[in-house]
Amino acid sequence: MKAAGWEAKRRRLGVPVTDLLEALESIEPIGDVITTQPVPAGSHPQYGALVRLTGLTSSGRAITLVAQVERLPLALVDISVDAA
Repeated sequence: MKAAGWEAKRRRLGVPVTDLLEALESIEPIGDVITTQPVPAGSHPQYGALVRLTGLTSSGRAITLVAQVERLPLALVDISVDAA
């Protein structure tokens, strides 16, 4: 699920959906080891507690997502990318 304005910001930042999926996959646990720990990112009146997750694309571009991840469906609230 995406918060209002999220999709427009993704497009404005020039983040293809394939890059977003690669970044999300890089955040996934590998075996029992979580390679990237979520960082608290405040809360949202509609979605509740938020975390900041940073993943990498295959080209090494870092994509940071602010999301509600405690329950399904996951809610994407914000997105940012590095300058690479």
